[in-house]
Amino acid sequence: MRRRELLAVLGGGVLVSALPVRSEAQHTKRIGVLVGNGTADYGRWRVEAFERGLRDQGWRPGEDVQVEYRWPNGDPAASRALAEELVGQKPDLLVATNTMATRALRAVAGSTPILFVNVTDPVAGGLVQSLSRPGGNVTGFTDMEPAIAGKWVDLLKELLPGLEMVAMIYNPDVAPYAHLYLKPFEDAGAALGVKPHVIHVKSREDYEPAIAACGSEARCALIVLDDGMFHQDPAFVTAIAWKHRAPAMYPTVAIVRTLGGLLAYGVNLAAMYVQSASYMDRILKGERPGELPVQMPITFRLGINTKVAAAMGLSVPLTLLARADEVIE
Repeated sequence: MRRRELLAVLGGGVLVSALPVRSEAQHTKRIGVLVGNGTADYGRWRVEAFERGLRDQGWRPGEDVQVEYRWPNGDPAASRALAEELVGQKPDLLVATNTMATRALRAVAGSTPILFVNVTDPVAGGLVQSLSRPGGNVTGFTDMEPAIAGKWVDLLKELLPGLEMVAMIYNPDVAPYAHLYLKPFEDAGAALGVKPHVIHVKSREDYEPAIAACGSEARCALIVLDDGMFHQDPAFVTAIAWKHRAPAMYPTVAIVRTLGGLLAYGVNLAAMYVQSASYMDRILKGERPGELPVQMPITFRLGINTKVAAAMGLSVPLTLLARADEVIE
């Protein structure tokens, strides 16, 4: 403090210039999040993970960073409208949780930085130039790990020793990356003596006949691929699997924990969402997204719902229970 200002304060006078005023408008950062997959209720864990990650990085959600969430629930038209709404709020950073949401934001964001999380193939999807050098104003975290398809078959075979066929079910229109999983899926089936089968579903109405056909076969199991249509209403799919007693593998443990799924093995998405805050922090502090390499998944989780297994008449091997990260009883 300069001598004149110090004397004024000591003398009881008031000099505005002596004590700088913190302007919240100048210091508070704004983040807009377009949650492309899932509803606000089912996706609450995403909010918790994002904000836990921000706190880990030293940010205080609701104080020095304001986060706005929008939930288009897998609807492309709603995604575009809500993307425009978020951009209209002049955020410092935009975040998207799947390919559809990232594309919707890119179409209207201009030069605003975009961080994606939970995108399967950002290069093939045209979102980045390469994983190591994304370029432009987009980077993020991918959940792409095609080798996991072999693990799905292996786990189902362990749960169901008499398994003869595994059907992978997905909508090819919203899962263009699915072909990456087919070879490890087929290779695992050949190694384990299990026939791999692919079922394409194009609407909600297609799920029930496909699942019912597998449920009627005592030696059939399902792999439900993670795509935008499934995430519009995952509880709808798990309910059909339960109705027809069809053993099914799901992509995330949250489905086993909260929606009555039987078995899940997948990328630890909650950890990925927490980890994504490290890039939020760096971008908010001025780093360019295009110079931050796309990050690959590093942790995976296995979840088993023994209550569902028992209701289906299945006995879960102790070796499988011992390896599970979550056992829902």
